[in-house]
Amino acid sequence: MKEVIKKKWVAALRSGEYKQGQRQLHNADGDKFCCLGVLCDLAAKEGIVKRTLSAHGGFYLYDNYDGFLPPSVRNWAQIDPSSDQVPCLVYLNDRGDSFDTIANVIEKVL
Repeated sequence: MKEVIKKKWVAALRSGEYKQGQRQLHNADGDKFCCLGVLCDLAAKEGIVKRTLSAHGGFYLYDNYDGFLPPSVRNWAQIDPSSDQVPCLVYLNDRGDSFDTIANVIEKVL
């Protein structure tokens, strides 16, 4: 993973700026993010990925993805698509591990 992006992602996860949610990148109801959604939000702020509200409302899409990391974000962050670390992060997030715990894992394994 690209080191400068990893540092931004870890800092964002620890910042307290993002409310944690599960099973979607970015839930509009309550403005909650999964750990990957935080990375997508950083990419959106840099113009890498397009964020749109889903037709059903309730959640945001990043380049039409709602639960998986879009290829544009993977490429920008230089995350190997064959890496098994991304599903591990999703698992940790969805079982309720804190963003701080997930940031520690990102620092060690990506």
